[in-house]
Amino acid sequence: MKTEMFQKPIWTKKGKYLVTSELFLDVIFTSNCNCNCSFCISKTKEYAREEFQSWREGLEKAFSSFFIRNVIILGGEATIDPLFWEKLECLENVVDRSKTDHIILTTNGIALRKESFLDRICSSAIDSVNLSYMHYDKSVNDTIFSNKTLSRDEIKHVFQSLRKAGKTLRLNTNIYKGNLDTVDEMERFVRYFIGCCDTIKFSPLMATDMFDTVDSVTRYTKSVSIPDDDIRIIYDAFAQRHK
Repeated sequence: MKTEMFQKPIWTKKGKYLVTSELFLDVIFTSNCNCNCSFCISKTKEYAREEFQSWREGLEKAFSSFFIRNVIILGGEATIDPLFWEKLECLENVVDRSKTDHIILTTNGIALRKESFLDRICSSAIDSVNLSYMHYDKSVNDTIFSNKTLSRDEIKHVFQSLRKAGKTLRLNTNIYKGNLDTVDEMERFVRYFIGCCDTIKFSPLMATDMFDTVDSVTRYTKSVSIPDDDIRIIYDAFAQRHK
């Protein structure tokens, strides 16, 4: 198992940009969610069934306009979209005609608790799942998500099922004040999930003043985000421990 540490955006003269070595397309299936995290920035309007055609046309336009290497399915929580499988089939058809390398599903994983749903993911063109999980203590994680999230054993089962299908699982987690904000806490998270995933990605929770979010989310993220310099100190110390 490997770990990744996401750095915050860099500043340029024209503004703030995220820098990545890969070209990817975020495809939002729905802005609805079955959880209620205090830091969630997803507040865009829901796509109704009658808007599916315009959603598909937008997807086609994106692929015809850009060279897309990776596609990331997002929400809200994409798996609760009533049109999830229809949209996935549409995406698979578009990807088939392109040179796209990967389709990645980002999810809180709750839908994967249902074996039939997990089986369909395993047999789909999705080749990697990013599962959001904030804390090694499930009760703390449940509180953060305001829902009953997957247990370690359930995550391990998802991991094993995906692996048998030739797919990978990454745990995405955030560092902010009071949550995994020390090297020891990061270490506990990693040790707890050994054998349950291929990769763990740590990302600092960013203040959302640059996003169109409700005031309560902006206030919360500003109050718990950790300054860049402090994040670098934590990252450097963690990296030194894992040399």
